Amino acid sequence: AQGRKLGVIRIGQPPRVDYEDSRLTLSYINFYFVNGGIILPVFGGTAAESDLAAEQVLANVFPDRTIRTVDGMAVIREGGNVHCTTQQMPALKR
Repeated sequence: AQGRKLGVIRIGQPPRVDYEDSRLTLSYINFYFVNGGIILPVFGGTAAESDLAAEQVLANVFPDRTIRTVDGMAVIREGGNVHCTTQQMPALKR
């Protein structure tokens, strides 16, 4: 990348949450960039404190972007989250 050094930004991990005897893959890294903003999944409950910390990290790293949070628990039980739900779907052959 044109000789620039790689920078690593640390963002915390939400507390463990299990659902139907399986660990859910809660992560703030599944955020999504949109025009002028970021959509960040948050998880509430025992994760409320780490939700706020993750939002603050992103606000500091991307001060020119508006951060909007969405309920990450609404999607995570199906095995993905915000970024996953925005990905392309292949077209069916006609």
